[in-house]
Amino acid sequence: MSALASAGWKMTLGAARKMDLLIWGAIIFAVGAVLFWYSLPRGGKTHRFVRTELEPYVAVAFCAAVALSFYVDVIWV
Repeated sequence: MSALASAGWKMTLGAARKMDLLIWGAIIFAVGAVLFWYSLPRGGKTHRFVRTELEPYVAVAFCAAVALSFYVDVIWV
């Protein structure tokens, strides 16, 4: 456990602030899910980033969106 957690830093956030963070985490997760759904192949066509130099960065962006949403929801709330 970190020094901040043992000092009770989670208790200093107000209820309204916690709700704001929870809502932002849900929004980030929803946007990431919609973008992921939009990027899935449809009608036999793949997304325009497939087989380009940007393909790995798109995967990292999806992972970052999920990680950020859980970071906001789980760690700060």
